[in-house]
Amino acid sequence: MDTLKKIQLWLDTIGSQIGHSPQWVEQKHVFEYSTVSVEVVAYLKAVRATQSLTSIRLLLEQGLVIDFYTIGRCILDCVDEIYFLLESYPEVSKTVEKFLQNFRESTIDGPLEEGTDIVPSKKIRNASARVRTEGGYTTFDQAKASLDKSYKIFSGYVHGQYSHIMEIYGGPPNERSFKVNGITSERRKADYLIWIGELDEMVIHSMAFMAKQFNCEQVLREIIQHFGISEH
Repeated sequence: MDTLKKIQLWLDTIGSQIGHSPQWVEQKHVFEYSTVSVEVVAYLKAVRATQSLTSIRLLLEQGLVIDFYTIGRCILDCVDEIYFLLESYPEVSKTVEKFLQNFRESTIDGPLEEGTDIVPSKKIRNASARVRTEGGYTTFDQAKASLDKSYKIFSGYVHGQYSHIMEIYGGPPNERSFKVNGITSERRKADYLIWIGELDEMVIHSMAFMAKQFNCEQVLREIIQHFGISEH
C-alpha cells in the first residue's frame, strides 16, 4: 500500500475516533459540525493537509513548482496547528480557545465577517517546536530553527519573491521563457521530489501525535510499524 493511501486510512480512523460527523444544514445547503471542538478542528486541519498531499503530487507532475511550494506551505501550517491545538490536550489554553473561536467564526455563510483576532503564527510554531522537542529528538532551539527554515523556504513562493519566480525561467537558448504552463524537464522535477517524502512524513508525525492524544491506539501502532520503530 502506498504512503498516501495509508495516510488517508489513518485519517478516516482518527475521524471515526473523535465521534463527530458533519450534518446537513438544509437552510444553508451545506454540511457543518454541530460542535466545533478542539478535536474537530485538529481533525479538519489533518483533512486539509492530507488533501494537499494529493495536490502537490499533481502539481509536480505538471511542473507547476511555484504552486507546489505554495500548497506545501499550507501543509506546514496545518501540521503546526495540529501540534498547537493538542499540545496540552485535553486541556484547552486561552490561546487555543482564541484560535478555536476564530475558526468557528469563519462559517461557510459568513467567512468575511470580522471576529476574534487571529493567533500569531509565531505562537503556533513555538508550540509545534515544543511538542517536537518533547519527543526527545532535539532541543527547542534546534526544532524552532528547523521549522523556521522550512517556513521561510516555502513562504518565498507564497509571496512571489524574486528568486522563486525566476525558477520557472529557462529552456534552450532560442526558446527561453517563463514556463507558466509548468516546467517540462524531468531532471528539474526530480530536484523537488524530495519534498513530497518530507511533507508526507510531517503529516504522518502529526497524525501520530493526534492518535496519541486521542488514545487511537490502532493508528499509533500502525504508524510506528510504518517507520519501523520499536514500541519499547
